[in-house]
Amino acid sequence: IAGWALTAYIMVRIALGLRPGRAALKAQGGQVSIKSIEKATMSAMPAWMQGWSRSEMKMYGGFWRSLRGITLAQDQRFTVWKGARSELIYAFAVLLLASLAAAGLVLLAGSGASQKGRWIGIACIAGPALYLLVMLAGERRLLKEAGHVVKADHLSLALGIRFTADVALMDVLACAPLVGSSADACVVSPFETPNVLLTLRNGAAVEAERFGY
Repeated sequence: IAGWALTAYIMVRIALGLRPGRAALKAQGGQVSIKSIEKATMSAMPAWMQGWSRSEMKMYGGFWRSLRGITLAQDQRFTVWKGARSELIYAFAVLLLASLAAAGLVLLAGSGASQKGRWIGIACIAGPALYLLVMLAGERRLLKEAGHVVKADHLSLALGIRFTADVALMDVLACAPLVGSSADACVVSPFETPNVLLTLRNGAAVEAERFGY
């Protein structure tokens, strides 16, 4: 329910931002594209909501590509989607979701509500459940598409919506297997145990995004 409520609030914010968004599009001199529309839409949202909106749109895209069965690109990258903890989290989330939906349906069946009330109750249970399943499937697809890539002048780190960053190769001092733990290290693999330690020079500038923020 919280996910649907947040999505509805985002849609309201978009509707309220149509006028400033239209002004922003006009200011671009008639050059209208998907990117410009997205930028104008984001400008109508408060800062805290923009990260969630970006993450949600990415997960919808990942789910759509998964539904269409689009083949994963075969390129030179270090895959990040085979983490054992992530698999457990996905399995637990689906099991928990199914259990809560089943419990809700059982309670609804024995509540003595009218047929119309039962259908409304089923919709209230199925809606959030479907939303969460779409989010889980989309995030899983994004993680499969992600991976770390060494390019000509920078290192591109990507873990789906969890974390993305670009690091200039000139800022990398060392890259080695991680033994134990490092108290002052920044962990960029949410839900998984880090296994590589990347040491950067002092003052290195890193453009990073974690869960859309």
